[in-house]
Amino acid sequence: MPVRPLAEALGARVDWDSAVGRVAITRDGETVALDVGANVGVVNGRRVQLDVPAFICEGRVLVPLRFIGEALGACVTWDSGARTVRVVRS
Repeated sequence: MPVRPLAEALGARVDWDSAVGRVAITRDGETVALDVGANVGVVNGRRVQLDVPAFICEGRVLVPLRFIGEALGACVTWDSGARTVRVVRS
């Protein structure tokens, strides 16, 4: 999912460092940092293995939705019948 709409929907700030390919998302003292192409993210200084890395597609940084949502304290669920992801901010 594109990082900016997800982060902003959760009330977070997004900072993009194009020189190193790093996105940092901050909300209420929680910080998540991802380097494009890396299988490891950093949540509040702690390294965490990712299922899939962040990547760039058509000029937009795409991030793993469940990982970012849960790292920022949101509840992420999948409704297979409706084929819908729900992200509820806590």
